[in-house]
Order: sequence, then structure tokens, then C-alpha cells
Amino acid sequence: MVSIDYSLSMQENVPTGITPDELQQVSRQFEQGLYQQMESRFKDGTYAFRQCLSDAREQLPAIKDYVAHQLADMQNFVVVGIGGSNLGNIVLDTAFAGNGRKIYYLDNVEPHKVKHLLQNLDLKRTVFNIITKSGSTSETLANYLVVRRTLEEQRLPLQRHLLFTTDPKKGYLQQLRQRDGIPTFTIPPQLGGRFSVLGAVGFLSSAFKGIDINQLLLGAESAAQELQGTELPRNKGLLLAAIYLQHYRKGRNINVFMPYSDRLYPFGLWFRQLWAESLGKIDQHGQKVGQTPEASLGTVDQHSQVQLYMEGPDDKVITFVKVCHHDDDIALDGEIDYFQGQTMAGLLNTQLHATEMSLKKQKRCSLRLEVDTLSEWNLGYLMYLYMYATVAAGEMLGVNPVDQPGVEEGKQFTYGLLGRPEYQDKKHEYRHLQQSLRNYCV
Repeated sequence: MVSIDYSLSMQENVPTGITPDELQQVSRQFEQGLYQQMESRFKDGTYAFRQCLSDAREQLPAIKDYVAHQLADMQNFVVVGIGGSNLGNIVLDTAFAGNGRKIYYLDNVEPHKVKHLLQNLDLKRTVFNIITKSGSTSETLANYLVVRRTLEEQRLPLQRHLLFTTDPKKGYLQQLRQRDGIPTFTIPPQLGGRFSVLGAVGFLSSAFKGIDINQLLLGAESAAQELQGTELPRNKGLLLAAIYLQHYRKGRNINVFMPYSDRLYPFGLWFRQLWAESLGKIDQHGQKVGQTPEASLGTVDQHSQVQLYMEGPDDKVITFVKVCHHDDDIALDGEIDYFQGQTMAGLLNTQLHATEMSLKKQKRCSLRLEVDTLSEWNLGYLMYLYMYATVAAGEMLGVNPVDQPGVEEGKQFTYGLLGRPEYQDKKHEYRHLQQSLRNYCV
């Protein structure tokens, strides 16, 4: 179960907060056409993550069979991907202990990291999942080349130690699959990377680790059924988007995601990409819009960033995340009197509530997500909830939440500088910009 307590976002409780009328304005905005427009985009596949739950359901038996029969003797699973191909895997990996098998990550192209990992793994018991829908992501392909060369040098069969997750029909990895017979799972063509975790992208590594991918999917499917209609607060996805953007309109340009659980800290990093890459855009009126997401961790950041949240500029809305029941809680009974009868999870959540009230005293706004337990079902629900809230916020801002033109510009400059023939105009543009600079350097 996932609930949202937004009491400390409302003006009735915090003078700088939002009003019920402001939330109703959002509801009316959706009633008057935005909801119908958003639903049409779900139905035509523009917002593909809802339809793609069916694709994930269809691939589930093949994923389970591949992991059970082809990877039974493997001990290590390396995710080779970046951004949306990587961050969701880390969320699931960190949240659940699983069966003890290890997942590693090659995302950045930092030579020391890549060389150190490949030197220290038992490659005979390692499989590498190369994840890129386009088949052209430069960092992923660079890491793939190094991995492949290392496997070939050790005379390890590529068909046993490589796995591709990519577009079903096109791209470089599909060419390699046909040539080399590499096992391959697919990403629906219309599904963007940052929305892709609830499918083969995230489920292969999770199944390898023994995480219940059926429960992850059931949680997401339940959210998809529940998040319907324009009524607030009944539609939690619209509610979350409305709260965040009404705070944004009051000058709160920073959206802090602060779970009181180490197991959920990577969720904040995943949310950071989702919110930033989806909403930091030029809107239909030519205005630059967007709310900067920030990942924080309770209680650790009570001893660093919370000072800024309390007494710095009132430019943030803070989302706390509380896990109500911890299966592996620890008693604190001992020589310190005020800890008698307390537990470690109780201390964690007491500090969360203390921080909430300290912020309220400073007239700072927050909201709290609660999950009864940190289960696969709840995490699947939570990830779908945030994807839904993101596209709803995109509708409110008047931007396309599923493209990333700012990211593409940097990719195209990179391809030009690397010598790809079809990007030579970008190479010339880069050189022109570089030559126009007046240098200041010491």
C-alpha cells in the first residue's frame, strides 16, 4: 500500500503552502481537456509505459525461463547501459536482498572503473546485459567493445556471456544478434529509456537476483488501473503532479526526494533523471520551464542539506518517504536510558517526523509518501505512480515529457567529433562555436 500525506503542503497548516482552490484549478484544467489529451497519448502510444506493461507481461515467462536455465551457473550479472537503461536496475537491486547473486554496472566510460571491474570478476561465471534501445549509445557501445574483446581474449563463448536488450527490429545490436546468435530481449520501440524499467530492461537483472518480478509487475498494473479520472485526491498521480507544480508556481524550483531508507536512496536518483529529462524543456509558448529534482537521504542529510532546507531560500518542496514496517528491525535496549524500548526503525521514522515539524516551524512545505512495507508490489506501484505524475506534469507545463532534445544535441556533437559521417555538419558547428570563444583559463 502506498499513501500520500500532503497536510504540510497545504496553506491551512503551513502559511506558505498551497490552497484547496489551487488544487481544484488543476482538476478543472484536466476536466476541460488536458485529461482527454493525456489519455489519447496513452492510447496512441506516445506515453507508452502503460501499454508496455502488457509487453512486459508477455515477456515474463521467457525472462524467467532464460534466467533459470541459461544463467543457472552464473554468479555475476553486469548491466551495461546508461541513464534509463541503468538507474532503474540499481533501484531494484538496492531495494531487495534477493538470493545473494551479484549485479554490477558499467555505465560511465571511466577507464579505471571498467578495467578494475573486468579484472576482478570471475568472467567464467558472469553474464553481461548490453542495454540500448537505439543500439547507438556511445558509452554503452564503448563498454560493449571492451567487454567483448575481454571475453574473446579469454576464449569464452559470446552466446553464453552476452545478452542484448534492444529494439525488436533495428539497430546495431540486432545486426550483431543475427550474426553472432546472441540471446536478445526487446524494448518496445515507442518506449523511452527512463520509462522502461518495468519490463525486460529491469526484470532480467532482478530475476537473476531472485527478486519477484511478477509482484513488481502486479504493483505497476494495479497503479495503472487505479490512476484514472480527474478527481483529486482520488487520482494520486494527478495529485502528486498538481502538488509539485503548484509549489513550482510559487517559486519552489527544486523538488527534493528524501527517503528515510538507504534501500530507497537510488529511487531518488532514478526520479532525478525522470523529472529533469522529461520536464526541463522549452514550452509551447517559448518559455524555458522545469523544476530541478534533487536526491537526498534521511537521516544522513539531516546533518548536511537540511540546514539549507530550513534556513536557506524557500525554493524547495520536500518529499519524505517513510517505510512503516521494517522486517529486519533492531532493538536499541542497552545502557542509554532514552533508547529503552526503542528500535532502529523507530528512531529512523521519529527523526523523519521531527524534521517535518522543524520545517513546518520555519514555514517550509513538505509532503510524505508512506509504504507499509518495502515490497516488490509497492515498489512497482511507486515507480508507475512517478512515471504517471511526470507525464501529467508535462501536460500541465505544456511540454513533451517523452523527448529529450537537449540531450540529443550533445550526442550529435559527440558523434560528429568521433567521425560519424552523417554528423559531420555537427562537427563543423562545434568547431565554429569553439573558435568563437574568448578563452579565460589559468
